[in-house]
Amino acid sequence: MNPRLARALVNGVLIGVSTIVLFPLLWMLSVSFMQSGEASTFPPPLLSSHPTLANYQVLFARAGMGRYLANSLAIATAMTLLSLAFNLSAGYAFAKLQFAGRERIFQVLLGALLVGSQVRPVAQRLVHSEAVSRTRSEALLRSERALRELYASLGDGIIVLRPDGTIEFVNRAAERLFGYGAADLVGRPVGLLIPEELRESHAQATRRFIEEGTSNVLGAGSLVFPAVRRDGSRFDLEFSLASMRQGDELRLVAVLRDVSQRVALDRMKSEFIATVSHELRTPLTSIVGSLAMLREVEAMPREATEFVEMASRNSDRLAELVNDVIDAERIESGALQFDATCFPIGEFLAESVRLNQSYAAAHGVFFYLEEPLPDAWVEADRGRLMQVMANLLSNAAKFSPRGEEVLVRARREGERVRVEVADRGRGIPDEFRPRAFTRFAQADSSDHREKGGTGLGLAICKAIIDRLGGTIGVDSRPGEGSTFWFELAAAPRGDASAPS
Repeated sequence: MNPRLARALVNGVLIGVSTIVLFPLLWMLSVSFMQSGEASTFPPPLLSSHPTLANYQVLFARAGMGRYLANSLAIATAMTLLSLAFNLSAGYAFAKLQFAGRERIFQVLLGALLVGSQVRPVAQRLVHSEAVSRTRSEALLRSERALRELYASLGDGIIVLRPDGTIEFVNRAAERLFGYGAADLVGRPVGLLIPEELRESHAQATRRFIEEGTSNVLGAGSLVFPAVRRDGSRFDLEFSLASMRQGDELRLVAVLRDVSQRVALDRMKSEFIATVSHELRTPLTSIVGSLAMLREVEAMPREATEFVEMASRNSDRLAELVNDVIDAERIESGALQFDATCFPIGEFLAESVRLNQSYAAAHGVFFYLEEPLPDAWVEADRGRLMQVMANLLSNAAKFSPRGEEVLVRARREGERVRVEVADRGRGIPDEFRPRAFTRFAQADSSDHREKGGTGLGLAICKAIIDRLGGTIGVDSRPGEGSTFWFELAAAPRGDASAPS
């Protein structure tokens, strides 16, 4: 090999190797200075070893994140390889320049510029990608920190759980609620806070959620269950459970509140109402019977007859209120017994329309049973379901214009049977619809005075349908009437327990 060519190649390699060391060092130092904001704070001992490795240590110390270190190493490696390619090309070009003479200076410089033009855009993109990655990581950390500070400041208890039920975070309100410190709960199963007799069912629900992704409590709103404090005492806990994402991981957030006093007050109120209602029923029955006998007296003056009629109507209304209150309390307490039998829905609806037709006539309307009816059976307490139909039909009669028809229809939808009662009244306002099935709910305060009723009928309907495993609802548009409906599971036809 020509000595001049060999010397030129050696010079080119030396230039390339030295640049491999110096270029990443200068680049990494500049990035570190820009990110730290002040170069004077770098600890000199870190630079005592190899410059590039020292700079990696500085970056790790300054950033404090393993992800950023990995990104920096990747960028440095890429820049090193690019620098190697560039400088070897430059060294070879320098050798060719020395060997071939000056007439090829332009060609060599042009080639070097072409290589350099490819290196710079790639380096810029790599630097930008690293900046975006670090910005996102820091934003995520700030978001998580702010969320935890928000949880800590809330008055309600907050517990963050992994899908397997392991406690990951507890705020101060939850610590006070259960009597544990955060260090005592984090990393432990939430079953620690559940009564022993409920832990197995909780474990089954947890396994089902992990395997199938289904849950009866997730997103179900506020539920009340017993809970256990550190000292072993029990209390009524209202909680709601929601899911959230932290990066690629699922977390469950439980909002907790001690409602022991509220539950106790509700229990006292229910017991008081039930006691008063039972005490009223006996004398009220006597009053209603006496007024019925007075109405049969023919020789009574007209003024006295009108007074007796008014007293009889008010007594009937009071008796209806007492009976509804007693039924509502018995259903809520679970004391009301249900005797389920199988029967055809078509025959049942025909009977309910026939029994309530006189009530429709008193309000100037007519109940019409729409055919054909589905050839379907249901399994339910026939008497309680008849009570539901009586309530829905009486409401439809009271709120329908005189001379109109109230339609009763049914159809089968898959494995369920749907029954509808449709009127052509004034409809239900949108803002009232969510409260239609709550106790003592009246869309208009004048309804009670004009139409009568206790405000408990629909609440009782919902309680009965819920106990029968069905659903109930209403579809309505103001000014166009309302359609109340309920759905029950279809039963096998011709069960031996069905009435003849």
